[in-house]
Amino acid sequence: LELAKVLYINISNNSSGDRKKDADEKVSDVFLSLGEVSLENEEYEMSVDDLTVCLRMRKETLPADSRSIAETCYQLGVALAFAGKFPEAETNLNMAIDVLEARHRNLGAMGASDNVAKEITDLVALVNEIKDKIMDTKDMEKGTMQMAKEGKVIPAFLGSSSGRAARPIEVRSGAAKAAKETEAATVGIA
Repeated sequence: LELAKVLYINISNNSSGDRKKDADEKVSDVFLSLGEVSLENEEYEMSVDDLTVCLRMRKETLPADSRSIAETCYQLGVALAFAGKFPEAETNLNMAIDVLEARHRNLGAMGASDNVAKEITDLVALVNEIKDKIMDTKDMEKGTMQMAKEGKVIPAFLGSSSGRAARPIEVRSGAAKAAKETEAATVGIA
């Protein structure tokens, strides 16, 4: 992933037009992957750094209602929660909701079709799952505060309030069903 990042950055810096856009998208994908790997390895600060770069790049290149932006906001929110930065985590999770709600409004204005109706249904489910994740984050924060008050050592990885560890979201189609099974929200791609 690090090598891919260097290669795509070089291509992006030395290209123009569609080739630069493609390279920029790949660079942001690499930063997302690096952030996910760091999150899995409990390297939360590194995950936050990579996901922050990914989010900045995606905001510069994608439409404001892109599911890829929402996905990155979600992942960044999860990483921030595990890094103990609960207010920032909640802010990013709420940003993911804002992006998905904007997409919902924009799709609603497009007119009815089976694909639009299906995506709107998915978006509503995702928003509800992210709201649940916000509640989990608040519970995690309360647990951390309580442990600190009691003078107990706070473990580096707390997991969600349901007792399961948070998992990165899926980006493949059909991931909403898998998310239900793993209690992780999926946002998908633009």
